[in-house]
Amino acid sequence: MGKIIIAVPRGRITKECKSILSRTSFAPDPLLFDKNTRKLKFKSKNKNIEFIKVRAFDACTFVAFGAAHIGIAGEDVIREFDYSEVYAPLNLNIGHCKISVAALKTLISKEDPETWSNIRVATKYPNITKKFFASKGIQTEIIKLSGSMELAPSLNMCRRIVDLVSTGKTLKVNGLIEVEEIMKIQSKLIINRSAFKTENTEDYLELIAELLTSKGEARIVDIANELDIAQATANKTVQRLHNQGYIKKEPYRSIFLTVKGQMIASKSKKRHNIVYKFLLNLGLDAKTAAADAEGIEHHVSERTLKKMDKFNSSNKK
Repeated sequence: MGKIIIAVPRGRITKECKSILSRTSFAPDPLLFDKNTRKLKFKSKNKNIEFIKVRAFDACTFVAFGAAHIGIAGEDVIREFDYSEVYAPLNLNIGHCKISVAALKTLISKEDPETWSNIRVATKYPNITKKFFASKGIQTEIIKLSGSMELAPSLNMCRRIVDLVSTGKTLKVNGLIEVEEIMKIQSKLIINRSAFKTENTEDYLELIAELLTSKGEARIVDIANELDIAQATANKTVQRLHNQGYIKKEPYRSIFLTVKGQMIASKSKKRHNIVYKFLLNLGLDAKTAAADAEGIEHHVSERTLKKMDKFNSSNKK
């Protein structure tokens, strides 16, 4: 496996990221937190982990397309792009603010927002904005801007905006007033779903072996469906396995395991079965045991595995 790449957003949030990352065993080069550096790639205390610094709005994209395995992104960005390849398992309790609808103060003094039916809105969140107003039955024309949202109403581009709000001071000085909060946000840890679920070579080889047994063939589409990932992601890993000599892959034909691949798949399957049976013997139901075995099997030492196997043998029913 290559180095793990972690994407950290630029801007104000970088300072808050420092309070978390600096305490880890893989703390990045302090230069990452220097706002004046033009460097974008940084080493860490762990030789197998590197960091990249990206635009906050691009963090999800870097992770979704596999350029980074892990990242930090605001819930606004996660919801706006809604990438199926991005998994966000952990709130980091930093970067707190909200996305709100705002309008000219003069407009709100004349009309009730409850009467809006067809409006024009400037925002850098077209998807979040459309979904929010659609849920209210309001038709919306979106003006996509990347910044300086508060200028749009004053220059007659529109009379309403959807943007991040922290203290509300920027709205006030530009003659705007917050109308309604759409969502509270904070930064979250994000992971490339395929890296999280399927980076392990053994998992792929075991799945290919199972497909060959049950279906007589193993295709990219089958692997992608079983792992619930994009075909392009599955193809990338399958190509790596081919280059490493674990499988044979030809265009438009089934994938086959080499002798080397068969040995690893067989060992992996045996390992999984031992852990699975051990969990069953502890009283877990079959579904929970199967799911937990997937997460545990690659982190159990050979000594522990032998103990589990011995325990299983002494508890046969």
